[in-house]
Amino acid sequence: MALGLHKPGQGYWVRVLTATLLGVVTLATGAWVWGQAALVVAALPRSGVEVVLRRVQGTPPAAGARVDLVAPGDAGDKRVVGSGEVAAYDSANGLLRLRRVQMADPDTSPAAATGVAGPSGFAADLARGARSVSPVDPLYVQGGATAVVLLLGSLLTYYFVASNPRTVEFLIATDGEMKKVNWSTRKDITGSTSVVIFASFFIAALLFGFDWIFKTVFQVMGVLVQ
Repeated sequence: MALGLHKPGQGYWVRVLTATLLGVVTLATGAWVWGQAALVVAALPRSGVEVVLRRVQGTPPAAGARVDLVAPGDAGDKRVVGSGEVAAYDSANGLLRLRRVQMADPDTSPAAATGVAGPSGFAADLARGARSVSPVDPLYVQGGATAVVLLLGSLLTYYFVASNPRTVEFLIATDGEMKKVNWSTRKDITGSTSVVIFASFFIAALLFGFDWIFKTVFQVMGVLVQ
């Protein structure tokens, strides 16, 4: 695709309006892809777990360390229901994200855990149940897919409106034909619109009058009971 404009300045308005229409279609497609990308990410297998900690004891483990997911046992002690590798820890919000989570019982959900425990005396309760998270950030997937759509739409718009000789010649020819059209003046449009409005009200009044006359006649004849 050669760069530059084919016959710049010719068919200006038709080319501008065509580019505008293609831009609107591209934006609409980008918005649709944004929503579809979110659905795709939501359907991906969950490989991580996110928990909010409270009553943290000991030193929180660094990224890469393994911690246990624990739950109350039968004797009131803690039992390990699973384990995972620390992906990140936000101490300000108490947010701990785990990856490569393995449950002791495959039928047990990470939501069954009520606390975490790790090396160096680290232990904490969960402020809420564990929440599964996607292996990738949905925002990155949505933004990347939408950016690709917008880029392709922009390139195609440039190609068809500015660069491709065949389509540009067609748009220029269309602009030439449009200039031959005998457009109505403001006075003609105003007059025609006034006639249409007056005729609409006149027909409505006429139908109302006939309807009233027939209703009155039928009531007098006893055919129509009010």
